[in-house]
Amino acid sequence: MRIYGYISLCLLIMTIQGCAEKTPYSMSPKSDIEKTNAVRRELGIREIKPDWQFYIHQFNMDKWKDHDYLSKTVQMTEDPNELLWETDEYYTGATWITANNGVAWEHVVIAYDYTAKQFSIDYSGPNAKINILFENIGMTSYGYAANSNEETLKLADKVLSLLGLSRL
Repeated sequence: MRIYGYISLCLLIMTIQGCAEKTPYSMSPKSDIEKTNAVRRELGIREIKPDWQFYIHQFNMDKWKDHDYLSKTVQMTEDPNELLWETDEYYTGATWITANNGVAWEHVVIAYDYTAKQFSIDYSGPNAKINILFENIGMTSYGYAANSNEETLKLADKVLSLLGLSRL
């Protein structure tokens, strides 16, 4: 009787282990930073800086930190030098209370979609001047993209300067 219990347990373990999704991750970046930074420089995207800390590579995505804050997320294809999209996060260090009484960090996110070749910007924070600016231009819940990348980046520079930050 004991042998049947042992066999059942082994079958159960093998089934669970076989069904468990593998989520490989790495503590080193997969993309060629010099090569991808050259592309960023051409497009006007903030480069990965030498003093940034690599955070994690998971699901074909590299994440970078500048001190304590997540600064850049880069999504790539299986080929780590073929970029799909990336986001740059700019944190002010300020917190604010959300509508459901949670605490959130004030930040701006500038995204670039390599496939669509389009920038977008998003803001989360209590700054009334910036919130009114975005309300007036019709920002959606997922951000704002102007008619051209130049217009979007001009707006991004304006928003960041109101917060005492710079894009590059």
